[in-house]
Amino acid sequence: MKAVFGVDVSGHFEPAIEVFQRLEFPVVALRLIHCIEPLMPDGGYPGTQSVGPLVEVMAELERLGNKHLEEVAQRVQPWAPDVVTKLVLGKTAPTLIREAEAIAADLCGIGSERKGPIGSFFLGSVSRGLVLDSPVSVLVGKQAIAHDGKLRVALSTDLSGVAREALAKFARFNPRGVGSAVVVHARDHSDDEAAVRTEMEELAKVVAGTFTCETTTVSEIGRPNEVINEVMQGCDLLVMGARGHGFLESWALGSTAAHQVVREPWNVLVLRP
Repeated sequence: MKAVFGVDVSGHFEPAIEVFQRLEFPVVALRLIHCIEPLMPDGGYPGTQSVGPLVEVMAELERLGNKHLEEVAQRVQPWAPDVVTKLVLGKTAPTLIREAEAIAADLCGIGSERKGPIGSFFLGSVSRGLVLDSPVSVLVGKQAIAHDGKLRVALSTDLSGVAREALAKFARFNPRGVGSAVVVHARDHSDDEAAVRTEMEELAKVVAGTFTCETTTVSEIGRPNEVINEVMQGCDLLVMGARGHGFLESWALGSTAAHQVVREPWNVLVLRP
């Protein structure tokens, strides 16, 4: 497992790191990135020959960023001995994507705050930008886990090929920290209930065998977000699949993945099949 995580001095990244650690992936390489966003009106930074308050601000941001990276690296080293830190001048989302591509990472991680109907449309949302454009899977951490032990994971599926491929990828990641799983599906009135039940039971057997954990299923008539939200009241992480680059281009139309990443308070892992 190779992973790239955005580390901010405000600590928003902490839930993402915690979820990643407690999933117990076999970590091959962990890269921690701290980004300093542009300071100048033109989207740049003070030049090396510049003088004045902005230069002092820049120097302090670099000092704090490097200090924080070092502290976080020391903290994760016991379970991720192969850890590298890097301070980068640039926007966070494209920087993390670039760094992930450079090391052929399996996953990008970022912290996020729950946003309301207006906040979710701001173009500056880092988690939104990362999930929109990242060619690799993305872990968005939003809340600390309130219990010890293995994680309770919800696996969202629409019973499509993409969802099955996403589940297969999660299995290849080999998380050893899954204690229980619920396979959740929102069905339509027109769906064949018996056929859906059979598919869900087959999926549950696969999940139980793959992760060696207690597995249940939930298949209810309703809107996907409503069904997922009910299940997530007892879970630590929502796992979803999404196909290809730019899969959230229909953001304004309210896709399920977009809603879960931005609007809801729980941790979300978006898998690229």
